[in-house]
Amino acid sequence: MLDGAYVRAVPGHQVRKFEVICGKVEQESHYSRRFALVRSVAEQPHTLLRAALLDQDWRESSPVTAISDGDPALPALVRSAAKAPVESILDWFHLSMRVRHVEQTFIGLAALELAECAPLEHAQADVERLRHLLWKGKHGQACQALDRIVSWEVNAALLNGAAVEVKVGRLVAHRTELRSYIENNEDTLIDYGQRYRAGKPISAQEPRARSIGWSMRA
Repeated sequence: MLDGAYVRAVPGHQVRKFEVICGKVEQESHYSRRFALVRSVAEQPHTLLRAALLDQDWRESSPVTAISDGDPALPALVRSAAKAPVESILDWFHLSMRVRHVEQTFIGLAALELAECAPLEHAQADVERLRHLLWKGKHGQACQALDRIVSWEVNAALLNGAAVEVKVGRLVAHRTELRSYIENNEDTLIDYGQRYRAGKPISAQEPRARSIGWSMRA
């Protein structure tokens, strides 16, 4: 389980910032081992992670599953520590939150009293199935749905004028962010539903993992 965040100085006090990496190593039937480090200060950050693995009775060369937020540096740190096969998976929580941004913006549009509602009605079907497509691992279809959603919303703006232009602009921005996130993490996207049904972790936001094998979740 790996996640990173930048700690910034108080404005006007310092200009310095640094990155904190937090993580947790879990194995079934073991208590989890937590760790944290500052990348710019730690002399050998991979040794701390390796120690956490070994503390969980991890065996040399055994494969590891790393679930993180899409930052390629985090799985790379795991590979450096384990020197073993690493399966990298995008954390479902981080993906789901970006889907939520699209959903909430659409809800705001649908709440407006528009003269021409047909484009919103067409877009609604794709908005409602977007999360399901990603959950099932159908990432190409999800991107197509995002493109259709924006197309319908642009039509809604043309038909209804300034009343919806600002909200449509926000939806387009969220769509672009989500589509880029999907494309940039294509190799780490999976069928989350299948993995979840198998009792394997998909996100750090779950209760204690019903994990099989080794997992590192963001």
